[in-house]
Amino acid sequence: MLFLGLTTASAQNQYGCFDPTRQTKNCACDARDFQPVCGCNQVTYRNSCFAFNCGAVQTYTDGPCEALAVNLYPTIWGDDVDLNIQIQPKESGPLIYYIMDIYGRVYLYKNLPYVDKYQPYPIQITPSEVKTGLYLIIFIVPGSKYYTLRRFERVQF
Repeated sequence: MLFLGLTTASAQNQYGCFDPTRQTKNCACDARDFQPVCGCNQVTYRNSCFAFNCGAVQTYTDGPCEALAVNLYPTIWGDDVDLNIQIQPKESGPLIYYIMDIYGRVYLYKNLPYVDKYQPYPIQITPSEVKTGLYLIIFIVPGSKYYTLRRFERVQF
């Protein structure tokens, strides 16, 4: 058992944060499982499986590296599907988001008074809330200089 412990420690020392022997192009992790983790390389991964198996990082901590992690799917959607968004902040607190078209017209504005850092916050946008077009969703963390953008397209099939 002592030999096993030394082998693990020596592998971590040999490779540092990243272990290239574990990295694979065909990562078999569940993309629907959004529980962000921050890898020792300061990259946010969708969940611990992606960090360990796809990112091949040795260690990670729960929660995103940056102020906010965002999961948006599908990025192109039509009449029969809702747009699903999950957000998880690094720190619990308020969050603001806007959905605007490419001309700057705001279609939806939400001020969320409290988003918990321990649980992804779900947002669902129905096809009736926005018409066909290209949109940006902007997330702002009040009291900080942090914001993030995501693009999505509403199409008619």
